[in-house]
Amino acid sequence: MSNLKKIVSASLFLFMMAALYGFLMRWYNAFGLPGFDYFRFLQAHSHVAFLGWGFVAASALHVLTFGDGCRGRRGIFVSLWIMLFSMASILITFPLYGYRGLTVVFLSLFVLASYVYSFCFFQCIKGRKGLTYRFIRFSILLYLISTFAIWALAPIIILIGKNTALYFNDIYFFLHFLYNGFFVFAISGLFFHVFGVREDYVWKFFYLNAVAVFPAYALSLLWKAVPVWVNGLGLAAAILQLIAVYWLVKGFSEAVSGLSLSCKLVVGAGVLSYALKVVIQLFSAFPPVVSAAVSLKPYLVIGYLHLITLGFMSTLLIYFLVDSGLVRRNAIFDAGFWSFFYSGALKVTLLITAGLAMWWMDIRLRYINQILFWITVFLYSGVLLMWVGSLLPADRGKDIRDSV
Repeated sequence: MSNLKKIVSASLFLFMMAALYGFLMRWYNAFGLPGFDYFRFLQAHSHVAFLGWGFVAASALHVLTFGDGCRGRRGIFVSLWIMLFSMASILITFPLYGYRGLTVVFLSLFVLASYVYSFCFFQCIKGRKGLTYRFIRFSILLYLISTFAIWALAPIIILIGKNTALYFNDIYFFLHFLYNGFFVFAISGLFFHVFGVREDYVWKFFYLNAVAVFPAYALSLLWKAVPVWVNGLGLAAAILQLIAVYWLVKGFSEAVSGLSLSCKLVVGAGVLSYALKVVIQLFSAFPPVVSAAVSLKPYLVIGYLHLITLGFMSTLLIYFLVDSGLVRRNAIFDAGFWSFFYSGALKVTLLITAGLAMWWMDIRLRYINQILFWITVFLYSGVLLMWVGSLLPADRGKDIRDSV
């Protein structure tokens, strides 16, 4: 348990650093920053947020919650520490070198370490039955599939080049199987396990999403002209995912009835973010929506990605980390969480609203970049305070089920 707590604390530190890079990018957009390479910092920001924070934190929760036989396996913990080291190194190498040299080495090291972790964890839960174990196994399988894109990226850049259709489709392959694959099943498995949701709801949610996740990649290809059947495939997958949302919401409404209002707010925000993600995916099956999203990428696409990373992934991961005891709660942590929670919600709302205003009414909000910068100040401060609070002793009487 103590080793897992240290791993989670290091993962929270990486989350804080990813938020710091996001803060610097907002500063650049709002006021300019001489010598600042936006794209390189963006690459570091996204890799560390998804892998150093999201993947490692979810893995630590899986080991604690499902892997009773994992705690004596050295390979589990060594691989998690190597993954953290790799992502910490990428924070330095991406801004300096971009996607080449040492950055490729450290990213490859992360992926190889994640393979060791996956093998060891599969061994830990071998023979375990139950639907929640299916969620966890399937989430890791989808993560492993997503890594095919990482190995393919360097040859694509060398042989075909950046900014080509194959280059972008490869990146979207990685992102799709990571956030629509790994994170959806990894976090849903925790959700259904922790709240004891009725098995028939869990069964329907799992199989609908398991069937939909592969054809749903077609939705990531619609940024360019594709045959009509690709649109149809993506639309069918999005409809299946929308049906699955019904069972998630139904399970949520029954499972959290005994929680405090603040806990319902936090968990409900995570569920709502996921539901909105699925609705947006449904609309993205229609070409006019895709065209608008591509032309307004700094608002609609970035808002959509933050809806996933902040609203769904990070909010629920933090809830489960505190609930499991892997993160200490105290006044500093609580202040940081609520600063993160409300500023994240405001940022996502403003990004999507600004994009829709430009699309539907051709209205550009004045000082939008400056407003987003000041919101990001509170967002970064919140993550920083959560990390600092996690290092301090917990306040007595703090119970996640009473408030967050």
